[in-house]
Amino acid sequence: MRALDGTAFRVTGDLTIRDVTRPITLDLKLTDVKDGTVAAEARTVIDRNDWGVNQNAMSKLFVSPKVELEIDVTAVRRP
Repeated sequence: MRALDGTAFRVTGDLTIRDVTRPITLDLKLTDVKDGTVAAEARTVIDRNDWGVNQNAMSKLFVSPKVELEIDVTAVRRP
């Protein structure tokens, strides 16, 4: 994880879809921090073909290979 500023970070990790694992990078933004709870949101765009998510010729024609992932996370510190 690399800090971009006080509330923005770049996080790199592995994403597994249908038994295919590839590295991805997420731009993470803290949205709330209070009393041992941290909320954040992250976004990235992946190419579904990189994970073999392409069912048939029709999906190639009508579904974009680019998929935007939006992730909302709330983490609570354990006592």
